[in-house]
Amino acid sequence: MFRGCEVPGHELRVTMDEFVAVMKTRLDKTDLLEGVRRLFKAMDLRAEGFISRRSFQQACEMTLPFANRETLMRVFREADRDDDGRVTYQDFERMCLLAVQIDASNNK
Repeated sequence: MFRGCEVPGHELRVTMDEFVAVMKTRLDKTDLLEGVRRLFKAMDLRAEGFISRRSFQQACEMTLPFANRETLMRVFREADRDDDGRVTYQDFERMCLLAVQIDASNNK
């Protein structure tokens, strides 16, 4: 966690506040990634290990019935980097983390 911070010949000291801040960041990210994993599993309606375009549409219709369909499809196309009609977990995680970063920067 603090690897790479050492200076040869010097003892590494971490204050309690620094330790708590680092742990909070790690736990927040862990909680976020767990939420992303759960959401991916919920959207992978057939448990295929990927989200198909149809599964994405069905999941969105159930959870976001009034969302703009074209906007949702644009999100899917952006996540589907190789345009094979499937969003892998890695693609999904990347998009979710990007959305969180954008949201955080907009709320500053």
